[in-house]
Formats: sequence, C-alpha cells, structure tokens
Amino acid sequence: MDFGKILSELRQEKAAIEQAILSIEKLAGAQRRGRLPSEGGEEAPRKRGRPKGSKNRVMPPTASAATGSPVI
Repeated sequence: MDFGKILSELRQEKAAIEQAILSIEKLAGAQRRGRLPSEGGEEAPRKRGRPKGSKNRVMPPTASAATGSPVI
C-alpha cells in the first residue's frame, strides 16, 4: 500500500467537498430574501384590520337628543 498516494487522493477529495459546501452555502444564503415559505399551512392566516372589540361604537341617543331640544 502506498500511503502517500492514498493521502493525496483523500486531500483532493477533501478540497472538492469543501468547495461544494461553500457553493451550497452561497446558494442557501441567496435564497433567504423575502418571506419564508409556509410549510403545510400549520397556522391559520391572520385577519387584517382591528380586533373585533376595538371598533368605535355608536353611543345610544340621550334623552335630550331624542326630544330635539338643545342642551345648554
């Protein structure tokens, strides 16, 4: 067995693997822009707008407003 030859082949494979890892890391880094894709719809989509109880409510008419007389 020629250990020198085995070591040089392993070093070449190691360099090729490191190069492949760097290429894949660059690709993975470029895909991180924007919104992440949803996976299987685990959560229900959020509704837009105000929560149900926070809307402005109409006040019931007062006695003076119902009669039409001005309040002084």
